[in-house]
Amino acid sequence: ILMADEQFFSLFCGVELCSQLHLETYLVPADLTVGQFVYVVRKRIKLSPEKAIFVFVNSTLPPTASLMSAIYEENKDEDGFLYMTYSGENTFGSA
Repeated sequence: ILMADEQFFSLFCGVELCSQLHLETYLVPADLTVGQFVYVVRKRIKLSPEKAIFVFVNSTLPPTASLMSAIYEENKDEDGFLYMTYSGENTFGSA
């Protein structure tokens, strides 16, 4: 489940795009990497190339080469879900 921080809402996408992801649930293949997962999310919200998105698990940025299945096993909640937050940044200084 992905949850956005408030700064991301105001800076990086319109309300309608971020609201699509605010509490989205994704079922991902066991062999998907964190980097591939971020790519899927970027495509889903149609994030422009000059904006970066970062996903966090327990306030930690997981390595992009890590498998989502490994991140899940290490960090899943008691309810069986892996909770992630996301945030963003302008990568080329545009506003």
